[in-house]
Amino acid sequence: MAMIDMSLVTSTLVRLLDEHVSNSSAWNPAVVLNVSPDPPDKLTGDNTLGLYLYRVTEDAQYKNLPQPGSDSVPIRQTPMALTLDYMLVAHSDIDDPPGTGAGAIREQLMMGLGMKTLHDYPVIDDATQVGGTTVMEPSLIGDGNRFRISMNPVARNESFDIWSAASSPVRLAAYYSVSVALLEPEQPRTLPGRVLTYGVHVFANGAPRLTGSRNDLTFRLPAATDDTVVEARPAQAAAGEEVVFSGSALHGDSTDLLLRGPGFVAPTPVDPAWNLALAASSTEESITVEVQDNISGATALPGVYAASARVARTRTMPDGSPRDFTNTSNEIPFVISPQIDPLPAPTPTGVVAVTGHIFQHADLEPENLTVFAGADRLVVDSDATLDPGEFSISGPNNMDLRLPAALASGEDVQIRIVINGAESAPQWVTVP
Repeated sequence: MAMIDMSLVTSTLVRLLDEHVSNSSAWNPAVVLNVSPDPPDKLTGDNTLGLYLYRVTEDAQYKNLPQPGSDSVPIRQTPMALTLDYMLVAHSDIDDPPGTGAGAIREQLMMGLGMKTLHDYPVIDDATQVGGTTVMEPSLIGDGNRFRISMNPVARNESFDIWSAASSPVRLAAYYSVSVALLEPEQPRTLPGRVLTYGVHVFANGAPRLTGSRNDLTFRLPAATDDTVVEARPAQAAAGEEVVFSGSALHGDSTDLLLRGPGFVAPTPVDPAWNLALAASSTEESITVEVQDNISGATALPGVYAASARVARTRTMPDGSPRDFTNTSNEIPFVISPQIDPLPAPTPTGVVAVTGHIFQHADLEPENLTVFAGADRLVVDSDATLDPGEFSISGPNNMDLRLPAALASGEDVQIRIVINGAESAPQWVTVP
């Protein structure tokens, strides 16, 4: 039913007009009729009838019809339904005798016969014949093509627009719509294999889902003798610390934790060194991991990460072979904090030697590392002389900072290191 060449519709209509008008009792059989698909301004000859395709639109009625048997067939593989708009005009160069309007009379005769033809044959299909001649273009026969012809009542101002677009003065014309012409869709380039056996598998747990992350943040306040433990939600953990991800349907034949963050554009599974462990209680399921410096061999820079759970469940297919059905949960945030070792006491000049992980890396932009002493932001040393309120990085895991001069002696000041938006665990030093 579909075609790739719209001109086959025009050829069919031209043959219909030629056969019906030439065999009309009102037409002189000694006169040869010429039916042309050319635009009106290019018609020549004494007895020329023109049928010009001047507009093509997509048929709205067929546009959103689903492909039989599937609602997910790509649009390029469905036929495009078109409505073809034609202009029927007549042309005659006859001027004998001059001034009698013989050419205009001949044009009006041809217009009348042409309009009667399109009126008498409102539908064209494989069986349509005129005087024993099959009208349908031979290459379209047998494909179930069916063209419906209807006359359009074009308004006067619209007809002026059509003729002015062709740079011609307005002349006698009739306008018709032909529908539906289906353009041939793109043929599929791949074909799924045949389904030889079927299997039904029921998963009672549903898809995995994460609801939150948490960890114990441990620090010691100035002058305190015991540590303070605060549960952080979302988790804020440095390397070596545990993080718990809570959720549901996290158990399967295999469970992975996927992380996406600084340096990891695609979700990346953590490696065995993270010691992933599953647990379940009456209220929740959970995944516990121990944060490491690396994720699958790449450095895990401090920063904000998105975590998701990937759960695979294995089922036996009808042929006896195993198959994994994998589902991935939603993503939730958690923070890998800068790892800072216990801070030493400042030197008499207020210099603090900081060790930890990681202050310098090829993927760490210098502007993404900031250092604070209390509320004061320190600046990067620029002259190899560490002045008050400055810091310098001497290696991937080493940093020296000098407390601002405005701080009072004996004051407890919190040292805060922020990398990629992640802040280190609280630590204080006493101003000398």
